[in-house]
Amino acid sequence: PGVVLPPEAVARLCARLDGLPLAIELAAARTRSLSVEEIERRLGNRFALLTGGDRTAPERHRTLFAVIDWSWNLLGASEQSLMRRLSVFLDGFSSEAAEAVAGAGGASVLDDLDALVAQSLVTVSEDAETGILRYRMLETVREFGDLELTSAGETDDVRAGVDAWAVAFARGALTRMHGPEQVPTFARVTAEQDNLVAVLRSAIDGRRQSTAAAVFAVLAYYWSLRSTHTEVLGFGPAVMEVLSGWEPESDDREAAAACYALVGGTFLYAGLRTAVRAISRLRRLRRDRPFEDPRLDAIAALVLSAGHVEPGMQLLAEFRRSDDPELAAMGSLLTAQLQENAGELDEGLVVASHAHAKALEAEDAWSIASAAQALAQLHSQLAHPRDALEWAERAHSGLALLQATGDLRQLDWLIAVNSISAGDIARGRELLENYLYEEVDR
Repeated sequence: PGVVLPPEAVARLCARLDGLPLAIELAAARTRSLSVEEIERRLGNRFALLTGGDRTAPERHRTLFAVIDWSWNLLGASEQSLMRRLSVFLDGFSSEAAEAVAGAGGASVLDDLDALVAQSLVTVSEDAETGILRYRMLETVREFGDLELTSAGETDDVRAGVDAWAVAFARGALTRMHGPEQVPTFARVTAEQDNLVAVLRSAIDGRRQSTAAAVFAVLAYYWSLRSTHTEVLGFGPAVMEVLSGWEPESDDREAAAACYALVGGTFLYAGLRTAVRAISRLRRLRRDRPFEDPRLDAIAALVLSAGHVEPGMQLLAEFRRSDDPELAAMGSLLTAQLQENAGELDEGLVVASHAHAKALEAEDAWSIASAAQALAQLHSQLAHPRDALEWAERAHSGLALLQATGDLRQLDWLIAVNSISAGDIARGRELLENYLYEEVDR
């Protein structure tokens, strides 16, 4: 009768138990001897913890393990094999990922997947906005499958399958992370982000260089365009250490180059020693020939010019004159930012407008939004609040598609200040108060 039931802890516990009535009942029985928080902490071994149900109930309902085991025993051999192999995905999976880990039973994977859905061991959902179809296991079922995977001695085989899926996914996504395919590709990377991070951590721990390079390359580019640079900073040194002494060839060369370019550029102002190491490796990779991806080669050239003002400015001028609208947009956008920093605001407006036109031609959502953001900032500094607001709204719409949280917060500030300048005090106050409360929460 005296048990303490903190609502937030109970809600978290029920969520981690997937809302399963039996699991919640067994957890509630444990409150005779454990606090709710202690039960929550011990859920890493839920099958040992959640036992001792109603003695009058059927035996398969007396422990959580027994109820999952009962469903497991209704499956065919290939369905059991697929279920235990799918347990490696922490945050759902696609049908392509399921096929990659299915192993010898891969020929019937779609039928077996359908059977697991029919048995409610796997759920399926389709995002109405992105059209992405996603399969998920309840956490309880996934942990059961993981136990079976270990027992079957298939861990290494499945890890190789996950690596193959992650590398293929990463290489494909990296080539489509710009231009017309950028937004749908971002949505797919967002859906797989947690799985890719898990693969990256595993590859770093196991020193699997090809996997680490491919997966970090796509994640680091994704994080950079979303302005979540802390993720790149967090993983960068570990990736650099794993790739030390590695001589990549073929597709691995492009992935390694992307890693070194992104680490080199990100760490220039946050860890110069790491940046210098990355730039040195990038220079060595590019010494014999340019990279096959022209966008990667252009980014690499810019990173290699870091610290050399005149060569860097010549590169940007060359990019601005390029017939490739993506390169022209990149060169113009970076030039406009340099002009803003130098106080050359009118010149910056002209170049930023060119960047926006070229970005529209390239159909690259990030470049379009970034050029609009640059125009908003320049108009704001020139005391053109209505023009600043118009461009800020355009930038906000584009960056929202990519969930670029940091840039969106900066735009909210810009919109608030220019709303006040334009006479819309109420809107400015509301935005600034929201900004303040978000900072307090953080």
